[in-house]
Amino acid sequence: MEILYDSYQKDPLHMLTPHDIADHGTVMLEDLPPNCHYLHDRDLIELMLGYNPPMFDATRIAPKGIELYENIAEFDKFFPRDPSEERLRAPNVIPLMLQLAREAEASSLEGLRREWLLRDLSHLRDELRRPEDEWRAEIILRDLQWLEGLFDAGEGSELPSLEKLTAMLNAWLT
Repeated sequence: MEILYDSYQKDPLHMLTPHDIADHGTVMLEDLPPNCHYLHDRDLIELMLGYNPPMFDATRIAPKGIELYENIAEFDKFFPRDPSEERLRAPNVIPLMLQLAREAEASSLEGLRREWLLRDLSHLRDELRRPEDEWRAEIILRDLQWLEGLFDAGEGSELPSLEKLTAMLNAWLT
């Protein structure tokens, strides 16, 4: 879908041959017929059939395929990711969360602001402990905003891990 989407963005009238798609190296030529016919049956791509079935002569993404590809949440429901790929995030998050917890404990915040910091951090940790395919982006991003909002300009340098964690999670979730 990505190859077809990118091709459509460059030239909406251009159709790719099976060899054009296989040349990208992400799909084997022999895997194309069943996958492309499946996508065609779901009206996600257009196929130009020739005299060599089940192989097709050319294809391009259809409007329904564009809409699906551009809606990440729906795309992920339609084509769930390989769980082994998803689980690669947690090993990167865990050390940052542990470091952030140590920094929060050592911070100079006092009173209600300190209580809020520790509670918000605990809430973020609880959310990130869920299986990655169940992470709720809106909650994680909101928690990060609350944590950042506890500090005045220049004051957030007490939590350098917060900036790293925020950048990492924003890249994955937005």
